[in-house]
Amino acid sequence: MKIKSALVMALFCAFGNLYAQNLQTDSFTIGVKIPEKAIVKNLQLNGDDRYISVMKMTGKKRTFTGKVSDYGIFILLVDYYDVKQKKMASTSIPLFIVPGYTEIIFGNNSPIISINGVSALPRYEYALLVQDDGEYMNRIEEMQKKLERAKKSGDKEQILVAKKKLKEAEENRREKLYANFVRKNPKSVVSLYAMDIYAMLSDNPLETEALLNNMSTAQMNTQAMTRLHRRIEKQKTTMVGVMAPEFTQPDTSGNPLALKDLQGNYVLLDFWASWCHPCRAQNPAMVKLYEKYKNKGFTILGISLDSKKQSWELAIKQDKLTWHHVSDLRFWDNEVARQYDITSVPQNFLLDGKGKIVAKNLSDEELDAMLKEVYKTNSLN
Repeated sequence: MKIKSALVMALFCAFGNLYAQNLQTDSFTIGVKIPEKAIVKNLQLNGDDRYISVMKMTGKKRTFTGKVSDYGIFILLVDYYDVKQKKMASTSIPLFIVPGYTEIIFGNNSPIISINGVSALPRYEYALLVQDDGEYMNRIEEMQKKLERAKKSGDKEQILVAKKKLKEAEENRREKLYANFVRKNPKSVVSLYAMDIYAMLSDNPLETEALLNNMSTAQMNTQAMTRLHRRIEKQKTTMVGVMAPEFTQPDTSGNPLALKDLQGNYVLLDFWASWCHPCRAQNPAMVKLYEKYKNKGFTILGISLDSKKQSWELAIKQDKLTWHHVSDLRFWDNEVARQYDITSVPQNFLLDGKGKIVAKNLSDEELDAMLKEVYKTNSLN
């Protein structure tokens, strides 16, 4: 992110040292100024599992003091009287809570007009980061549309070119925007937000860990980054090159099926659900690949994140998924999904005959290419 204005540089000097000093404490103070004509009923700070407080407004000037249970981004919810619409309304803005003093000033018509103090610079950094992210996302969406057009045309060469450019656009967003911000601003509270986004975009826990270690000690010791570090350690257990964690779950008949029972085959662990539209959309292609390679030593193990057995079994029948299926019918709390750190579906892991993870999140074209190479090589041995 490029910051050129003299005003922003002044803000860095003014608030950077103040923020660094306040890291030694854990208390924050919010001062609220409201004009006489404005009506604000309450403010609420939402921070996921962090500090949450409802501030009921009984005066025009209030000060709130609290403890920071975790630095980072919060959502400030405001209930106010909208003069133009002549009724109560609500608005929300991102607000970075850090130790020290923050001042929130409302306008005559109640919406917030400025935020000063220790939260001012993080808010500005965040706004610029989001603005830059919008440009990267526009590029990604453009590449996604080109890929869809290439797929409709059936031009394999154009499909490969479009996929390459889409991958480059996604890598640029992850590395040039978020990783670059963390490296350049290791002490900024906004880096906690950027680090979280980077971790979601990266499928390599070693790269995520290296970037996390670039941050200041104070930042790395926050609860948010401690949680991220634990997640990285968990992701290492399912990264490419390691042996896939063993598990056993019941199949559609209620009989236990263990991953080790499939050893000797190349196995695609397919995390999906009957309610997942992208999962169902890719099933026809997977059916074709299964039929193409099932007699050569390839199989699929579907792990469903369904909660209703009837829906799960109906989807298997409708989509003609004749491979192995397991589920504990616990929705997102599926034990295997938690073991493999699955936070969205579809996702997949390709295991070799010994149970080692050799690839993750392959498209049907990528899976076809890998299996074609595998069985071409095996036929020569």
